[in-house]
Amino acid sequence: MEKLFWLSEGHRPLISRVQHDMKSIDEDGSGSISRLEWMMYLVTPDPTTQLESYDLHLRSLFDKFDTDRNNKID
Repeated sequence: MEKLFWLSEGHRPLISRVQHDMKSIDEDGSGSISRLEWMMYLVTPDPTTQLESYDLHLRSLFDKFDTDRNNKID
């Protein structure tokens, strides 16, 4: 997770932010972010505008870190 946020935002995220976001994204509590959980995170509406968007760059980052191709990032 830290690497995904780091690459997508251009700076190293605080560990507290990574832990918080991991808990909110990992809906089933498995300790891994599945492809479905990641995609749900990507299309969550912006809290200010309520508009939904999908960032294909972030999907490619998921694919980069899913090295064993099990559709999860541990």
